[in-house]
Amino acid sequence: MNGVFPVRSPDVTKSGGRIGHLDALRGIAALGVCLHHALYSFHGIPQNEYIYRMAGESAVVFFFLLSSFVLCRSIDRGGSTGVSGIPAYYVKRFFRIYPAVLVAVVLAALVALFYLEIPDLGNATAWFREQVAKARSVTGLRAYVMNALLLDRRLDPPLWTIIIELIGSFILPWLMLLPRRRPLPILAVTALFLCFAYRADGSTRYWLAPLFAFYIGYLIHLAEPYFRVPAEGKTKLLLALGIALWLFSIRHGFNYITESIILGAILLLLIPCNWPGLLTLLNSRPLHLLGMISFSFYLINLPLLLLSYVMLELLMPKLLVIQPPILLALMLFFLSIVVTVPIAMLFRRFVELPFNSLGHLLARRFFPAS
Repeated sequence: MNGVFPVRSPDVTKSGGRIGHLDALRGIAALGVCLHHALYSFHGIPQNEYIYRMAGESAVVFFFLLSSFVLCRSIDRGGSTGVSGIPAYYVKRFFRIYPAVLVAVVLAALVALFYLEIPDLGNATAWFREQVAKARSVTGLRAYVMNALLLDRRLDPPLWTIIIELIGSFILPWLMLLPRRRPLPILAVTALFLCFAYRADGSTRYWLAPLFAFYIGYLIHLAEPYFRVPAEGKTKLLLALGIALWLFSIRHGFNYITESIILGAILLLLIPCNWPGLLTLLNSRPLHLLGMISFSFYLINLPLLLLSYVMLELLMPKLLVIQPPILLALMLFFLSIVVTVPIAMLFRRFVELPFNSLGHLLARRFFPAS
């Protein structure tokens, strides 16, 4: 095997089997969010706002696209596309997501106890100060319960995306009921999304616009069986053009709608990935592992990144005056990865997988016909 997994057969996408290299893309997106958090923590990093949009917001959009596409494939593969299959799907989806989120909130609450030990936040940005202040302000049973229910996210702010994930997961099986050979209902949903996603001033609505990525993922699932895979050379060219257009959109007026469309087109090319070198890289063991733990990694990374800062502040405070600031940010980035990866592996082994299995068991028990 020489340290890599076998290259996937091009027929896998058509047959409905698992597309292994998509896990690596999810892992890369999780790393992007982590990089954004590290870079956004310190003053004086040039072009930080554009890096934030590339590594932070774009990664979140890509998460939603991947999640929607994979969920649609799973629904079709399971043969539960009718109304009768929806309750079982909901049970499985709840146990796939919420138990891990709940444990992540508990971990964030425990980690936040150590934030009190930070003697100085002089190097930190206002964003970093805000994350620490929010976590430290959570006191009392009611506040902890509200965080556990995701109605308050001061302990782990990135969990706002889980709300979008849950809403998107709720909507998807109903979208799957739309007639696929008739474009009018599908176009009607597109029009509704676009009408309500924009405010009067032309900006996108913070809560609704991200759901558009779920809708694009659904459209990719519908289009993928009919997509004619371009040759390797054309794949490289189209990916380069897609990335250039993505960077242009970030530079000149990012919003969730345009980002979802552009990144959706890139994802459509990456699903078959007719570029052997890139496919081999995505199927490598390190990226495969990162993809497997990406959900847990995402859930717990920000609290552990803040804890990593505390460790540096207490144990090696002289390192926090390193210049230029980007070196300090990269050091925090790598330290947080070292801390997060083993804990995320434990999360997957003892939280994600057992509760995912429990969800499937309960779905079979209470909804056997679905």
